[in-house]
Amino acid sequence: MKRFARLFFNLDHTNRSSEKVSLLAKFFKQETPNDVAWAVYLLSGKKLAKKLNMAKLKEWIQAYAGIPSWLFQECYATTGDLAETITLLVPKTKNNQIVEENSDLSGWIENFMIPLVDKPEELQKEEIFSVWRTLSHLEIFIFLKIITGGFRVGVQAKLVYRALEKAFGVRTEIISMRAMGKWHPSTRFFNSLIDPEIHELPGDKPLPFYLASPLVIKEPNLTDQLGLVSDWLIEPKWDGIRGQLIHTPKQTYLWSRGEEIISQSFPEIVEDLHTWGDSFILDGEILPGTPQNIGTFATLQKRIGRKTAGKKLRQTNPAFFMAFDCLYYNQKDLRTLKQTDRRTILQSILEKVLHSCLHLSPHLLFSEWDAVAKAIKSSREKRIEGFLLKRKTGIYKNGRVRGDWWKWKIHPLTLDLVLVYAQAGHGRRSGLFTDYTFAVWKERKLVPLTKAYSGLNDQEIVQLDRWIKQNTLKKFGPSRQVVAEHVFEIAFEGVQVSKRHQSGIALRFPRIQRWRKDKTIDHADNIEQVKAMVPKIGGNL
Repeated sequence: MKRFARLFFNLDHTNRSSEKVSLLAKFFKQETPNDVAWAVYLLSGKKLAKKLNMAKLKEWIQAYAGIPSWLFQECYATTGDLAETITLLVPKTKNNQIVEENSDLSGWIENFMIPLVDKPEELQKEEIFSVWRTLSHLEIFIFLKIITGGFRVGVQAKLVYRALEKAFGVRTEIISMRAMGKWHPSTRFFNSLIDPEIHELPGDKPLPFYLASPLVIKEPNLTDQLGLVSDWLIEPKWDGIRGQLIHTPKQTYLWSRGEEIISQSFPEIVEDLHTWGDSFILDGEILPGTPQNIGTFATLQKRIGRKTAGKKLRQTNPAFFMAFDCLYYNQKDLRTLKQTDRRTILQSILEKVLHSCLHLSPHLLFSEWDAVAKAIKSSREKRIEGFLLKRKTGIYKNGRVRGDWWKWKIHPLTLDLVLVYAQAGHGRRSGLFTDYTFAVWKERKLVPLTKAYSGLNDQEIVQLDRWIKQNTLKKFGPSRQVVAEHVFEIAFEGVQVSKRHQSGIALRFPRIQRWRKDKTIDHADNIEQVKAMVPKIGGNL
């Protein structure tokens, strides 16, 4: 645990990817296989299945530190992070090891954290107090982050896999493939992760997704930047759920990009494929409606997370799979083939399967880049977000690798909204108010519409933080209501009706585009302008 805490500290204090990889590789080579398995599990973003109740932790730290509730709330409001607040409130004591067998990371998790979650409340409290008495403050912070499901550090999973390659010589793409899906940290799993032998592709797990990079137009003539338009496959960028459809003669699985099996939520996509003998892995997008009448993402959300999807739901909110790539076919990995060759195989598969919920993403033909730019302007009404540009000679890569896949998106929708609430951020931003709530005019009142926390630079954040602290009207735990004075231009990708929001409207992917210091709150937009943006009809190509 101490060595993992030291690793966490060092990773958190560098922004250099090469240094992070070196730190990780050194740790991986020095630790036991079981400890490395748990470190990879946590550092790649996975969490414990069960978490400790955070409300109880709030009660216990007040009792342990001997402070009143109001003082704890003030501290929590300042940091905006429960684990950090508790860590700062724990009095410093001489540190000792609790139990020798729990000294390693795997020992702590397997022998202490996991069993702790299922123990009676009084016993939980006693053991948490023993943690606070004996661990260092950094170890307490990490312990709380892990056991409450909030552990994260500035390391992408790909950096973790690169570090494993540096330490053990197994290629990053092989490790990332083996680490896909759900797995339990163990010595056995770790040994399989770094096995130098390249095994056959898994029959029921997804392959690492290839992600398109945003296209930033740098040249007046796109031919100078991308080459001829004829060098590219141009497809719609669908607004749905990215997924992989994995079929074997025994079973069919539908996986999300978040590495979750979602077959139960969309059974019509996987049904009736069991009679088809060939194996394949298709990459594509789960979309609402039909190809002739594509629905909104809001209608698709009604299917997400469903353990079952009955006949009525499937009729009122149908869904289908729009395939745009084939990664595996009849025991052969196709990812190193050219884009055009993979598409030919994909087309032949769909012509044979003839499944009512499987469709081929269309290839759009353009003679010049100006025609592509013109066509993008009508994307939103067709229920697409723009176009994907795929180099015809490109292979299927892992992660966001620039060069062969680009996403050329439509300009976002924007609204001018008023800042009304603020909350402290987390991690490095824990001392600053960086999470904001913005309101829209409705019958001469400002009604909260959306939250956003990204888009401002460091200087603007510090300036706004200082203003928030000087212009607070009320405090609600970690949140503050502020004077309605500042207008911000908020960019977003879509609008939908929502019963869960006070305004009755929800924005998709909101972020701050700019601070409109040139406008007063009287110039902010009203709810009728927002409602006018809600899509009225389905789209089609």
